[in-house]
Amino acid sequence: DDDDDDGDFSRVSLTLSLSLSLQRFKGFHVQDRLREVLLNEDNEFELDHGEVFTAEEKAEFLYKIFRHLAVGGSLCQFEDVLDPYLEVSKLVYKELLTVWRNPRTAKPEVASGVYEIDQVKFRRRDGGGEEEELFPEHSAQNWLYVSTDPFRRTCKAWLHRFKHHW
Repeated sequence: DDDDDDGDFSRVSLTLSLSLSLQRFKGFHVQDRLREVLLNEDNEFELDHGEVFTAEEKAEFLYKIFRHLAVGGSLCQFEDVLDPYLEVSKLVYKELLTVWRNPRTAKPEVASGVYEIDQVKFRRRDGGGEEEELFPEHSAQNWLYVSTDPFRRTCKAWLHRFKHHW
């Protein structure tokens, strides 16, 4: 409903309106309603207008990709429109997953398994030194996803280690 647009963000025009004040939440810059919704479960927009993303949607891998890209990193130049986030989310999703057509139903299905890895400890190849963690600092923008392709018997990984620069 275009007439009911209160300037926060609109799925019709796919534009993001900036907040008048730059806020920080959980270490991230929040300059628009989208990031506020993605980072703060108790945000004012959803309290006033209802949830934007359901719990079921938030559990989907595509949502997680979108959230990571939209929230960005510590040195991120944000977009003023939603389209780039949607386009790149779709590209990353397609790159990481294998889809096949089920011969019984003739419908496309995701064949890949996707695993979210929270913690990895390792030692360097030279064998020296102490055990290290892949994510030494806790952040919602630390992630490691591994997808498996059962047909090619391969794995793909998508990794990001968040680092504060300020």
